[in-house]
Order: sequence, then structure tokens, then C-alpha cells
Amino acid sequence: MQRQLARPIVFMHVPKAGGTTVREQLQAWLPNATHVQFTSAQMCDEVSDEELAGTDVLTGHIGFRFLERVPDALTITFLRDPWERAVSQYYYHKYNLGTFKDRPVTFSDYLRSDVSGFRAVLDNGIVWQFAWDQYPCHRDRQRFADDDALLQAALRNIQRVDFIGLQERLDDDLRLLRGFLGVDPATPIQAPANVTSAKPMTSRITEADRGVFERRAALDIRFMAEVRVLVRHRRERNAGIPVRP
Repeated sequence: MQRQLARPIVFMHVPKAGGTTVREQLQAWLPNATHVQFTSAQMCDEVSDEELAGTDVLTGHIGFRFLERVPDALTITFLRDPWERAVSQYYYHKYNLGTFKDRPVTFSDYLRSDVSGFRAVLDNGIVWQFAWDQYPCHRDRQRFADDDALLQAALRNIQRVDFIGLQERLDDDLRLLRGFLGVDPATPIQAPANVTSAKPMTSRITEADRGVFERRAALDIRFMAEVRVLVRHRRERNAGIPVRP
């Protein structure tokens, strides 16, 4: 295989942050490019150098460690408020996937769960994805002296990401991404995909549940506060238009 793009694109898909919409949009914008979606930790580990060399667009729940294999890549991510992300994951499992149909799991149960797939979101999953890898099987605690070292690694690495979008302004940031990639501005923005079909009113969530979450996701909360400042400064500096390196 031979790449169609001058530089490969790596989309670091943060779970429940609009990533399916972004991935499908990249496919629509770049139909002649070679796209590979990583759907598991194993697939990320086992992809060959030959396949990477011939792939234009790599998407999936890719950890920052993976970027060492594609050092020339243009990197993209979209992020979301950690609390909204956790709420979305629970109700996506409940209503879209039917995960709990045979075993009732309340939102309170979910927030206190040790299930691996839930930990990937609840236990500082954003920080882990940018410091090293979001999959629980790859969260090597030995690499970081303490939580602060883990957080600082994630903050250093996010500054190397070329385009950072925010889920709460998905349409606007997709338009910015379209310009950033040099895609024809007449190309339409697609409707959101893989959307959680129903979520509760915030008032129905107890303070105790929120407190449990804030302890589990304390680093993600701090990380997102810093990243919002980074995104604002980048856009103020460039008159709102991200500059492609």
C-alpha cells in the first residue's frame, strides 16, 4: 500500500467525546485515503510497521505511546467534560447497547464499579490516554512516580497534539477541523453519530454520586481545566483558526 496523504493522520478517539462522528467525518472528507480503525488494545499492539507505512488515517482509542510508531503524523483529538462523558457512557450502555438488561445496574452502581470497560472512563481515562494508554491493561503505574507525574505527562503530551476539538461545540470545531485539513469548505458537516439516546436530568443525580466520581476522576477534571485554557490561547493567538504545522 502507498499513502495518498503527505502526512498520516492519527485521530486519538477519546471514548464518549464525539469520536465516532469525527471518524465518519474524516472518512467522508478523505474518501481516497486509506483508513484503519483500531478497535482494541491488541489491535494497536499487533499492527505491523508495513501496514502503518501504507495507512493515511489511523483512528481509535489510541494512547499517546502509539505515536512513537508514527512520528510524522498529524494528530487530532476531541475532548469532553469528564462528568458528561461518564454520564453518557452509562446511559449509552443502558439504552443503546442494553448492557444491563439481564442485571440491573443503577447509575450509583456504575460510578462505584470495577468493571474494566467502565474504569477506562471513570478512573482518569483521559489523563491515562494522553500520558500513556487509556486501556486498563496497559496502565503501567510503574512509569509514573505519583498522580502528579501522571498528570504532568498528559499535559506535556496534549501540547503536541496538532488539533484539539471540544465535544460541546462539535459542529463548530468540525468546521475548524475541515479548514485545518484543507478540505473544501463546501463539503458538508455530517450529523452526529453513535449518540447516547437518553440521559437523565442533572437534578436526578445525587451529590454523593458526584462526589464518588470526582474522587475517581480527579486528574481528568484538572486536566480538562488546563486543556480548555490551552485551546482558548491557541485560538486567540490564531484568530480562532488552528494553524496546520
